[in-house]
Amino acid sequence: AGVKTYTCSTCGTKKTESITAAGHNWKDATCTVAKTCTACGATSGTALGHSYNSGTITTAATCTTAGVKTYTCSTCGTKKTESVAATGHSYESNTTDPTCSKQGYTTHMCTVCHDSYKDSYTPVLEHTYSNGSCTSCGAKDPDHVVDAQTPEIVLESKSIMTGEKFTIAVEINNNPGFSYLEMTPIIAPEFTLVKAENGELLSDFTIGKQYVWVADEDVTEDGVLLMFTFVAEDNVQPGNYQITFNVRTCGNYEEEVVMFSIVAANVEVTNCVHGDATGDGTVDGFDVIRLKKYLANYDYDTESSTVDATIGADANGDGKVDGFDVIRLKKYLANYDYETGESTIVLGPQ
Repeated sequence: AGVKTYTCSTCGTKKTESITAAGHNWKDATCTVAKTCTACGATSGTALGHSYNSGTITTAATCTTAGVKTYTCSTCGTKKTESVAATGHSYESNTTDPTCSKQGYTTHMCTVCHDSYKDSYTPVLEHTYSNGSCTSCGAKDPDHVVDAQTPEIVLESKSIMTGEKFTIAVEINNNPGFSYLEMTPIIAPEFTLVKAENGELLSDFTIGKQYVWVADEDVTEDGVLLMFTFVAEDNVQPGNYQITFNVRTCGNYEEEVVMFSIVAANVEVTNCVHGDATGDGTVDGFDVIRLKKYLANYDYDTESSTVDATIGADANGDGKVDGFDVIRLKKYLANYDYETGESTIVLGPQ
C-alpha cells in the first residue's frame, strides 16, 4: 500500500492515511522475457521460448562440404542455423579392359560431382601380329621384314569418338610395278562409308562394289592409293574395329602376278571427349591444369600417375597422354569462338 500525508495550514501539524496498492500492470511474456510489470519491473513465470518451424535448407550440402539448415521462430522471427552433413561421394565404377598399348583399370566416378579416381590396374596385353602389324592396335611388328619385291598396302589406323567423321589413307609401299589391281574393301558394319577418292598414285580408280584399276603401263612409285571417309555410328560401342581389303587380282604389264601384303587399319572407338581431362563433359582451362598435374606426377615404372585424368586427356587422339596434348589443348582454347561454339584447332585425331 501507499501513504497519503495531510498538513494543517494553520499550525503545520501532519497526519497520514494508507492508500490501497494499485496492483501490477502486467505485460505478456515473449519468447525470451517472462511476464513483466510495466510499473515496477517485477516478473512472473518464465519466457515462452521460441517456436521454430521445420527448417529450410539455405545452403545445400555437397559431396565434400557441409550444408546449412535455417529455422525461423513463428512468433518473433528469430532465426537459428544448424550444419547439414556432407552427402559423401556416390561412385559408379567402369572397367576399361587392357589392350596391347594401354593398361586396363577401373574408373570410379561420382555421379553427382564427377570426382574420379582409378584403381585395379591390369597389365598391358601382348601384341598379336599378322602381316607385319598388330591385329588390335595396328602397331608395326619390329621383326616383320617386307620383301622388297612384294607390294605392301597399308591402311592408316585411327582413334576416334562415336559419331565422328574420319578419313583413312591407303598407301602402297615397296611397289615393284603393277598395271592391274582389283580388290574388295572389308569395312566393319559399325562404320558408314561417306566417300572414297583416288589418291595421288592413281587418278582413275573405278570405285564401286569392287575397286578396279587398269592401265597401259606399270605404276612403280610408292604413294597414296585411296582416301576413305567414314562416319562412326552413334551407337558404336567403344572398342577396336578393322578396315581392310581382299585383293582379288594384281598384275603387271608383263602379265605377271604381283602379291600384296595387307596391313589392316585398326580403328579405336572411344566415348570420351578429346581434351576433357577432368571428365566433366566440357573442355576448358581446368583440363589444362589437370593434364599438367597428371604429367608432373606420372611414374614411368608403373605407367600411372597419382593425379587422375580421364581418357579424354589424350587431346590429340594419338593414343597416349603427353606434352603434345597440352600444346593441342592450349591452342584449341586460344582459338575458341564462343559465338560459334567452335575452335579453328581440332581436338582428337587429324
